[in-house]
Parts: sequence; structure tokens; C-alpha cells
Amino acid sequence: MPGTVKFKFYLTAREVIGSKELLIQLDEMKLSKAMELLRERLGDKASVIFNSDGSLKSHYTVIVNGRVARSMDLELSDGSEIQLLPPVGGG
Repeated sequence: MPGTVKFKFYLTAREVIGSKELLIQLDEMKLSKAMELLRERLGDKASVIFNSDGSLKSHYTVIVNGRVARSMDLELSDGSEIQLLPPVGGG
């Protein structure tokens, strides 16, 4: 069943992408499909979040509806919110 998800970006990703949020329409409600469509939609700007092979950069944490996503096979529902969190710096 198709639906829409919202991606939220922070720090460098927000600056590079030029937006704090992006809506993506999905035909297949899987996190892996949402990430694939996000890469396509961002084009060259995707390199801030994704490696050259299309995988998510290891220092990003994916949060779906307030919970850490442990698998890209995660089922999404219409209106799901996906946050891509960069590492937190400090010292």
C-alpha cells in the first residue's frame, strides 16, 4: 500500500541538502526502498549521507518514529518520520 514518509536532516546534511525535511512517496513501504529513493532524489548531494556504493555512511544513525532502526527491512507506515542523525561532537 503506497504512502508518504518524511526524512529529517541535521547539521552538515541539512546545509548540503538545503532543507531540514523532505517528503518521499513510496509504493513499497520498506525503509530500504525509502533510502533508495532518497539517494535518487538527492542526486550529487546524496554523498553527504551515502557512500559511493549507495550504502549509508557508518557514522549516521537512522531513527524511525522515535526508535533506532536496526534493519533496512523495517516496514514503514504512511506518515512515518525518518531522522538521519550524524554523530554528536563535543569535548
